[in-house]
Amino acid sequence: MKICRYLTADNQVCIGLAKGDNALLDLSPAGIESITALLESDNPTERLADLSESDLPEVPLA
Repeated sequence: MKICRYLTADNQVCIGLAKGDNALLDLSPAGIESITALLESDNPTERLADLSESDLPEVPLA
């Protein structure tokens, strides 16, 4: 799984999870505000797997 920080059009930093090569899932609605906090959580792999199956907003990659 690939995670990243990205900047929105209104200059807000968000955390994203790659969905294929053309889009990111915005993890902000799931309360993810920091890559460090996510990686240091009890089971980040399971958490990311659950998030990848949830109904989060998609951000297209340019």
